[in-house]
Parts: sequence; C-alpha cells; structure tokens
Amino acid sequence: MEILLFLALATAIMLATQNIQKRRMYRYRESSFGKEKGTDNWRQEEESIACYHRTELKAGGIDDITWNDLELDCIYNDMNITQSNCGAEYLYAMLRKPVAEEMLLAKRHQMSEKIKEDREFRLNLQRVFFRLGKVYGASAYEMLLHCTTALHIPALFHVGIFAFTMLAILTLFINPWVGGCLSVLALFVSLYTYYKALFRIPDSGKWYLKNFSKMLKAADRIVKINSPELKPYQLELLDILKCFRGVRLQSVFLVSGTGIVADVYELVLDYICILTHADVLATGSITTKVRKNFPKARRLFEILGFLDAMTAVANYKLLLPFYSIPELKKEGSKDSEGLIAEELYHPGVREPVPNSIRVTKGIVLTGSNASGKSTFLKAVALNGIFSQTLYLSTSRRYQGYFCQVYTSMTLRDSIENRDSYFLAEIKSLKRILEASRKERVLCCIDEVFRGTNTPERIAASTEILQSLGEGKAICLAATHDIDLARLLEGVYDNYYFTEQVLADEISFDYKLMKGISYTGNALKLLKAYGYPENIVERAARRLAEYEASGEWEQTAQGWFLQEGEEVYASKN
Repeated sequence: MEILLFLALATAIMLATQNIQKRRMYRYRESSFGKEKGTDNWRQEEESIACYHRTELKAGGIDDITWNDLELDCIYNDMNITQSNCGAEYLYAMLRKPVAEEMLLAKRHQMSEKIKEDREFRLNLQRVFFRLGKVYGASAYEMLLHCTTALHIPALFHVGIFAFTMLAILTLFINPWVGGCLSVLALFVSLYTYYKALFRIPDSGKWYLKNFSKMLKAADRIVKINSPELKPYQLELLDILKCFRGVRLQSVFLVSGTGIVADVYELVLDYICILTHADVLATGSITTKVRKNFPKARRLFEILGFLDAMTAVANYKLLLPFYSIPELKKEGSKDSEGLIAEELYHPGVREPVPNSIRVTKGIVLTGSNASGKSTFLKAVALNGIFSQTLYLSTSRRYQGYFCQVYTSMTLRDSIENRDSYFLAEIKSLKRILEASRKERVLCCIDEVFRGTNTPERIAASTEILQSLGEGKAICLAATHDIDLARLLEGVYDNYYFTEQVLADEISFDYKLMKGISYTGNALKLLKAYGYPENIVERAARRLAEYEASGEWEQTAQGWFLQEGEEVYASKN
C-alpha cells in the first residue's frame, strides 16, 4: 500500500513539474518571438533536416555551390525557430526550392503575415507545435519513408500466438497440470516470436510511429482552431484524420518519453506486450496504413511543416530592419525592366548599408579589397532566392524575374575529386553557362578565373561574361581587373566600391558608385595592418616602376634589405 501511495505521489509531482515547465516555455516563446534568432546547429542535423528536400524536391533547386557560397546554412540557422521536425525539414526544403507560382508564394506571405500580426493565432499554433515537439538527429519525413519499405508483419500469426497464450491460461482453471505445461510452452513461444519480431523492427521504428501519432494529434488540435486562414488546411486535415482513424489508439502501445512516469509506464507495458504482442501488432498495422495511404501521410507532413515553418518566417521578418513584397515577372514579360532593387541590403550583416541598382543585362563590379563587393553580390543573390521562396525582399523595392539563381564565389580545391582551384572554377562556371542557354538565370560571380595567370584570365573572362550577357542571364561579376571592365563596356554596366584613407587608416562607406574604380588598396591594407615598412615601401616602388614602364623588374635587380641596409644586387 505504501509503495502504491509513493508511486502515486511521485507521479503527481512529476506531472505538476512538467506542467510548470510547459507554462514557462509558453511564456518564453511568447516573449521571445520576433527578438531572437534560431539556435540549432545545422551542420549537426544536416542529414535529417535535408531528408525531405533530397527525396522530393532536389531537382531544380538551389545547388550546393550556391548554398555554400551564400552561407545559407547560417541564414537557415537564424531563421529556424521551428518547434517540430516537420517544420525544420519543410523550412529547409522551402529555402532550397524556388517556385514560379505566384499564388503559392502569396499563400506563404499571407500566412506568415497573419502569424506575425495576430498574437492569439500565433500562440495557438505555437502550443500545437510545442506539444508535437522536436527530436534532434531524427527526420519526420524519413519516418514516412520507412513505412513504405518496412517488412511485412503477419498480424494473424501474432494474434494466434496471443490466442494460444490465453487458452493456456484458461486451461489452468480446468486442469492445472495440463494448463501449467501449456502455459510454460505458450510463454516460451510468445517470448521467442516476440523478440524475433522486434529484431526485425529498427530500433527507431517505435519512435517514428509514435511521432506519426503525435502528428495526427497535432492535426486534430489545428482543426479545432477557429481561423478563416486555416479553413483550407483544416478540410484536408479532417480527411487525413478520417483515413488514419485508430492509429492514435494503437500508438498507446509504442512507448516514447523520458522521466519517472515514462519509465514506470514502459516497465508495465513491456510485460503486457510480451504476452499480447500489442506493440508488434500496432507497428505492423500503422506501417501498413501509412504505406497504403502514403500521399495523405505526406500531405499531413507538408501541412504541419508549412504552418510551423511560417511561424519561423514570421519571426524572421520581425528581425529585419525592413522588407518588401517582390515584384516578379515571368519569361517574356514586356513590362519588366530587368532587375531593380532599391535600398537592398544583406540580412546577415549586423549594421547593413543599403544600396540601389538597376540591371538590364549585367554589371561588372570593381573596387578595393574589403570594400563590399562580395557582400553586395551575396545580397543580390539572396534576394533572388528569398523572393521566390519566402516572397520577401530585404529592400524597399525589388523587381525581377522568376529565375534560377547561381553563384560562383568561394570555391576551393578538392583533394577528394583531385580538382585544382582552376578546375573547380571551370566546372562551376560551365554549369551557369549551360543553365543560361535553357532558362532565365540570375548569377553572381566573384573574380572569374582567379586561379590562372592574368592574360589568360582576362581573355577567358571576357568571352564567358560576353556569352552570359548574350544569353538568358542577368550576371553580376566582381573583379579587380580594370582591363576586363573596360573590355565589357557596352555589354555590361560598370559599378564600383571604394574607400577613404585618413592618417594611415582605411575606412569604407560601402556605397555603390557608377563607373570603374581605378584605385587599389592592397598596399594600404598591408601598412594599416602593421606589415614591416621595408616590405610596403619596396612593393610600392616596384608597382611605380611597373606603371611607368609596363614591365616588372626581376627580383634579382630589385631592392632588398640585408642586415638593416639597402643593397642593390646586380645580375651577377
């Protein structure tokens, strides 16, 4: 009796503690909305988060080069305050897959704006997804895929084992000796067949199916929210719930949880399942239902993922200084003037400097090191993606085309593929050229062919950019080669960034200017960062000689220091 009272008291304390923790989390979610970025580590969760995208939406999406160039994993992390696996996976897939359907984009915008503006609506959704929960290192969509390939579990066989066990127990009351023998045999057969069946079920199988049951419960809660914006989704969810009727009851036999209550429940349930095979039967039944009705199960994942992801997008909007709804035109639109961006900025920069630009075919961007060229290119490319995924632009106004976005900016040597930096550049630019022949492309390229010598770089860069300018591409290319900017005048517009030098200090205003930059700041930066004066002075002298004669002096004829003195070394 005392033990039962202790267990009851412990259970009551545990439930009360969990309730207090839930209330605290609700309050935290409410107070932090629109003020905090996501904290999950994308790299640790990459395989599970990317499952839905790689399975369903990879074709035609943002490729890995562009994703890495733009550091979209950091953008995704900042945005990802989702509370469920469905939401995290759907948000990732949405960022990786631009769409050309304005109605779909408008729905995303309307839902995120509703969540942002309607506090009660937002809190109702947040409570639903908080209860659904997130398990790190697991994929909700992978759970559905497991069901399509899971081994068949013979339900009649396990029902027969259970019936034999019950018959043996009943025989005890008729003939104890025979009943005892049959009970021992039944227990042995039940244990053997039970653990043999469990061995065939993946360790994570029960969690996957338990999570599916929780997804159905979340759908049931969403159906009860009174909101006109949810009506279309609620009708679909009602149909899905009808299709999977009984799954939530069966999932009672699938343990998922932690703490004293869960441990006690699991201990009792283990004995029940050994005798009845209830969890094996539930696993087989739920798996079969999901396999037979996979399109509806996938739609359940997508609706839940969409609503949770839109909560994250609404939070992200509140973190931005300002944003606008993009104006997007389809291929062949006569009223489009190319790419127009007013006060566009990079959302990942803490104190961004907005810039405006108008591009018909392309631009060549020159300027000093660290002046803002790469950041501006990334801002343009990000807005090309945001406008076709989230239906927002980090600008006052953004007008462009529905198009594919490509970049070639931060390439690396590949030891695994035995690619040099130059080979990596060749492959990266080739994919852009091939795409521009088939469809409209927005591409941003930083330093074309920096992996080869200057004459070949300028010759090849000129022809590649010329070809892009003649195709279906809006190309923005950054370069330090002034000759390249001159050669492409008439095909590309020229813009530049510059800097100011005051008392040996360099400052940047990050303002975009029309024209070509004829200045460099490499030597100024060496001096500003404390390089030895003799190196900076000799480099400046060597540069002045080159600019005067058009040829470089050989090192053996140059000035160098030996034991603190200037010495001129002859060729001999």
